[in-house]
Amino acid sequence: MSRQGDLEQCVAAADKVISISYVDPAILREAQYLKAKSLLALSRAAEAVPVLRSLSESTKTSEGAESKYLLAQYYYDGGDLAQAEAEVLDYVEKGTPHQYWLAKSFVLLSDVYHAKGDDFQAVQYLLTLKESYSADDDIASEIEKRLSKWNAQADESANN
Repeated sequence: MSRQGDLEQCVAAADKVISISYVDPAILREAQYLKAKSLLALSRAAEAVPVLRSLSESTKTSEGAESKYLLAQYYYDGGDLAQAEAEVLDYVEKGTPHQYWLAKSFVLLSDVYHAKGDDFQAVQYLLTLKESYSADDDIASEIEKRLSKWNAQADESANN
């Protein structure tokens, strides 16, 4: 079976679990998460949004934390900078024990500010994150990639 077929089967199986009148909340959350991730992988992001929104109501769970980030990323990718910013700021207000997804959200927030032309705020978020986030994952490289790119763009603008 193809990857697409597997993802379609995952969505169908998740729908069956979700439709059961009483399901343990952890199993329901897992089914919703797998459905949302499968829909995203199938390039059906608009269908994933209601599921992501439901999951993101609780940023205390790993699925909810990632879903809140994915929701903000969806709005950013669609050009809705105001909604992307609102999702991240709501995330910060809610809090989460899942620091990786919160850090990814701060990187995304810097992208939002950069896209709005507020490079000062974009860079400040990255520098603050760089100073305060120490986990050994891809966040540091994401920060450096953006800072280097934006510095090069600023240098190019200054030379023109």
